[in-house]
Amino acid sequence: MDYFIFLGLNVGVFGQSYLTLNKIGKKEQAAFQEAKSLAANGQYEKALKTIYQLQSKFPTFIESWLLLGKIKYDLNALPEAQAAFLKVIDFDPDFNTEAYYMLGVTEWKLDQFDQAAQHLEVFLQKKTKK
Repeated sequence: MDYFIFLGLNVGVFGQSYLTLNKIGKKEQAAFQEAKSLAANGQYEKALKTIYQLQSKFPTFIESWLLLGKIKYDLNALPEAQAAFLKVIDFDPDFNTEAYYMLGVTEWKLDQFDQAAQHLEVFLQKKTKK
């Protein structure tokens, strides 16, 4: 009986429902691709505006959180980057190993060395399994 209770809690924590790029509308997919392009060209403010609009409509759109984390990292807004990467991992720990890598590097820059080491170790473990 306790075993089933534990599993129920585990699913509640790690089994959160989220949306991926192919689960949102075509217009929103195009907007996300544009935000990625803008970010790649250093036009962070325009990219952020689009990401925030997408997240207001689709708060569980996982790729938007990963992109938000990368942009915030590039802008040296490290606590915000950390929160975004944690959100990705919270939605799905196996979605993208890059989230662990970026989280670890971000935590290292925040002098959170123990956390950084843990997340970078998870990254390496997941990366070698592929």
